[in-house]
Amino acid sequence: CTWRFHTSGTSQGDWYLPAMGELGYMIVRFNEIQNALNKVISLYGSSLVCLLAVYGGYWSSSEYSDYRARYVDTDLGNVTSYVKSSDRYVRAFLRA
Repeated sequence: CTWRFHTSGTSQGDWYLPAMGELGYMIVRFNEIQNALNKVISLYGSSLVCLLAVYGGYWSSSEYSDYRARYVDTDLGNVTSYVKSSDRYVRAFLRA
């Protein structure tokens, strides 16, 4: 459903759910990204930024099976799978 999402200044299809490899790239740079987001918050306020989930992780668009999808853990940096009906965070990416 991410393709239907849009924000002010974006159109449908501009956002997508990243694959597990793309999320892994984000996790490797987790602290750098978190520090940059904190700087934006200090300059512009918290209403413009959503911090990364420190505990838990994010769904990826990578399927494991018909009923399970890949999930990237931000605590440990590992990849697992969960039943698709599980309640987990989503981090949509904006197409460049």
